[in-house]
Amino acid sequence: RAPTGPPPQGRRLRRRPKTAPHSENPKTKKRKNEKRDKKNSIAPALPGPFPSAGACPAGPPQGPPMRRNPLRPGLRGLWESADRLVARRPITWAVLSAGAKGALGDQIAQRLVEGRRSADLRRTAVYTTFSGLYLGGVQYFVQCRVLEWLFPGRSLRTVVSKVATDQFLHLPLIAFPCLYLIKEAFMPSRNADPKRSTVERAMGKYKSEAIEVNIALWKFWIPAGTIGFALIPTHWRIPYNSGLSLAWTIILSNMQARLDDESNA
Repeated sequence: RAPTGPPPQGRRLRRRPKTAPHSENPKTKKRKNEKRDKKNSIAPALPGPFPSAGACPAGPPQGPPMRRNPLRPGLRGLWESADRLVARRPITWAVLSAGAKGALGDQIAQRLVEGRRSADLRRTAVYTTFSGLYLGGVQYFVQCRVLEWLFPGRSLRTVVSKVATDQFLHLPLIAFPCLYLIKEAFMPSRNADPKRSTVERAMGKYKSEAIEVNIALWKFWIPAGTIGFALIPTHWRIPYNSGLSLAWTIILSNMQARLDDESNA
């Protein structure tokens, strides 16, 4: 008998019946549980008065907590706060640190190196003014703006270019003339010619002492400047210079006092 109805359109695919998720092997599950219990347990049972592992709670050993050094996060937070503050106000910190360095360095030179009982406040005012306004303000723009714009980067060639420009052009031709000008304004020479102006007297004195003071400058600041340009961040460069310049101010102040005594003799 022939089948009735429409002919089959094709073979139908039978769907697989849904089965339960794969269950883990009981032996494997048991081994995992044993490893977990062994990891969380404290210690095996010990003979004598020591308690067994079952008598102790699972987890890390119970006892006094480990003492951490409270200074480490405090010092780190203090450094981060100081770094943000200096980066936000670099010129202010440059002027303050350089001015304080100038005053302190001259006082050390007068009282400890030269052995004076009473300090010359006008001389201290010279180095405080020069250090604060020039070394803190003008030098910030020269070293941290102009030189970084002319020679960007910290390669060996760039660092050498920055040090050479700073030591052989900026400091001998601009910084030292400003120091002698401020010094002549605050402390004019005893045998100064009244017919000559302050600028003429200052430049004449610097011309006669330029070789000696610049050789001392290069011996101290070429190594220090190389480290500063190569390793120190820009906003910390003037505070770094101020820290090292404390020793340089003592040397310079003592040298200037000796040269003044020789010229007034």
